Amino acid sequence: MIAGLQAQLFRAVRANDLAKAKAINDRIWPTAEVFYSEPWVDMHNRMKEALVMMGKLPRAVVRPPLVKIPQAEIERIRKALIAAGLLDRAGRSLRAA
Repeated sequence: MIAGLQAQLFRAVRANDLAKAKAINDRIWPTAEVFYSEPWVDMHNRMKEALVMMGKLPRAVVRPPLVKIPQAEIERIRKALIAAGLLDRAGRSLRAA
């Protein structure tokens, strides 16, 4: 999902560039907050929706007994991806993390 950001965070911490690490963490935090909110059972469904928005999956397939998450939650995910700089302000994929 955000492997590029996680790798950047690791490199910044390793280089002891804590200001840069904090800036990267500030981008990661909105995604963690939205993906791991309750109910936790939906975390993978949320990630799939994010991957669709980012152009990395064609659709978010959900297998029973899970159900597709509501549109309001999909909108929360979109806002988190915008806050993380993974989508532009119009919600379009930037294709880079």
